[in-house]
Amino acid sequence: MKKNNILFSVLSLVFAMTACNITIETEKADDNVSKKEVVLVPMTFTASCSQDGVDDDDVRAALDGLSINWVAGDKIAVFDDVDPSTPHQFEATSSGASTTFTGSAAAGATKFFAVYPYSAAEDCTLPGAGDYVGIMNVNIPNVQTPVEGSFDPAAAVLVAYSGDDVNAFKFKIPFAIVKFTVNYDDVYSVSFSSGKNMTGSLKTNMKDNGSIGTGDGDGTKYKSVTIKNADNSPLTKGATYYAVIRYRTGDNAYTTFTATVGNTACGYADKVAGSNVGMARATVNNLGTFTGLSFTTDRYRGYQDGLDVTIAGNVYNKAIDGDAVELNPANNISDAKLTAKVHFLKSGESYNMSGLTITSDKVIAASDLSSRVSVTPSAATKLQSGSLVLEGAALQLSAYTGTNLFNNAATSSHFDRLAFSKCAIIGNNAKTKYIYATYTNSGDPSQNRLEYAVNDILFDNCLIGTSGTLVTLVMPQSGHTVADKFESFTFTNNVLYSSTGSNVAMQLFAYTGSSPLSGYKNTVVIDNNLFYNVATNGGWYRNRDMASFMFRNNVMFAVDDSDPGGNAKALNLGVSNSDTYASSASSSNNYAYGTLASSYDWRLADDKFITGTSLVKNHTVCPVSPIGASTNTATGTFVLTDDYDEYGPQPMPLPL
Repeated sequence: MKKNNILFSVLSLVFAMTACNITIETEKADDNVSKKEVVLVPMTFTASCSQDGVDDDDVRAALDGLSINWVAGDKIAVFDDVDPSTPHQFEATSSGASTTFTGSAAAGATKFFAVYPYSAAEDCTLPGAGDYVGIMNVNIPNVQTPVEGSFDPAAAVLVAYSGDDVNAFKFKIPFAIVKFTVNYDDVYSVSFSSGKNMTGSLKTNMKDNGSIGTGDGDGTKYKSVTIKNADNSPLTKGATYYAVIRYRTGDNAYTTFTATVGNTACGYADKVAGSNVGMARATVNNLGTFTGLSFTTDRYRGYQDGLDVTIAGNVYNKAIDGDAVELNPANNISDAKLTAKVHFLKSGESYNMSGLTITSDKVIAASDLSSRVSVTPSAATKLQSGSLVLEGAALQLSAYTGTNLFNNAATSSHFDRLAFSKCAIIGNNAKTKYIYATYTNSGDPSQNRLEYAVNDILFDNCLIGTSGTLVTLVMPQSGHTVADKFESFTFTNNVLYSSTGSNVAMQLFAYTGSSPLSGYKNTVVIDNNLFYNVATNGGWYRNRDMASFMFRNNVMFAVDDSDPGGNAKALNLGVSNSDTYASSASSSNNYAYGTLASSYDWRLADDKFITGTSLVKNHTVCPVSPIGASTNTATGTFVLTDDYDEYGPQPMPLPL
């Protein structure tokens, strides 16, 4: 690691004191303690630069070739030996290599201690131990604002002591500098961490000759420093930045020194030093350019750091949605653990999910969507009010002995939203299952039941397989004629498949009762899906009236001689004598493959539902199989051939 010495000019502050405009400051005291009056005298500190005692340098400090000047409005804190508990604020009146600071300090003071910037001063204690004349606690910020080619001025803490026989401040530098360049796009933060304290409260022991020693301060200390903008806007690719940290050398060098680079996609990469790292005071430690890093995704960390995180199509942010909770895989996903709105699961881990009762908006998502989290349910989740979003979960239905995984038991209102994004849902045990089913609730004096539904249901980018026991995803009970709030059903970018190698009848939404009083006027979108060996004459979507039905860019596959029990269709609008219809329907770019048994054919809907309208059109029969040779139902791997890869899921959902 290359080190470049910093050449810092020494500041000389010459006091000019006046006897006029004396003010009186009265300190607060306990009832039985006499109050102390402190007379403040206006002072002007002239700040000039000095190297080796010669005031001929035009810069305040030369840092690795960078000139840093005073700026009008710069503030320093001055403690004195009359009232060391109070930092007196002095302000620069002009910009440049030299300036004057004006303010007030205690009359009669003979010892002065200064801190730049004013915000870094914590307190001052007199006298110090041994030959130290005083101790100042200062603060090096653990979060610093990036400045291209320089460092955060609020982090560059300078300290000084002046006795009555010197009458000048010679500022000392109680920190080291880390220099680095980032060669990646969209990097919003660079952090350095260690096994030893790096920033925060720092104790500076001042000697009579102006030299200093440092140690842990009395305030909060941090083993890290982070360079980032307050709004998480990216750093400039290829630009050089500096971080201010506490200096450590020799046996006190930094241990497990680690650099971490974070990007706006919640990707993080670490680079760990191979040995302890020493950083001398007033030196620049050039870490060079960060390249060759491997980023992993941690959405929990990014969310907690203030990044926008998109989950199931909605954007969540800590400033709006509150702190997230990272659930420990040693614990069940239970009501007691869902204490926030947004929750993250550790990717690659396994969780048990006990029967939940959802009464507010809840989000449960994997931190890294490149690897799903295994979730084994033990009881049905009751959807009472609010919403529930699951993302990146592999729901282990083979171990679930219940019938429905989600229902509206004990409900007194409609549920807003139930969403599955990037999930795997595999049902392969002997018991018939539904993902969601309505539930009869007694208590309505007019109907002898309450019938509630889910306003908005979403399945997006999911892998859904069945051996024949997962017969439908959504099953409204046949008697629920007034469960009228199934307003929106969206099924996009999914693979719905048979895991047996032969056709299994499977449905997405199956209402089989008499015509609902309210019509179930829902909006249906079924786009960019692969239906593999799940042809059914019941219709993938079966209901009565609906507001609209959109079926586009889907690939439908069945091995030859598959028997769907009748003509295979996407839409079924009820019993044969029904005169109900979809008021708006459209289809395009849908492809079907496979010669069905008993002369059955592929249809989007029965003829009576498309008579007199061209909105619902027939599919196109694939001349060759659209499925690639690498298809594997055991892993959920599906590949579409080049002729059809622009249809179906975009991209294909993650395999098991």
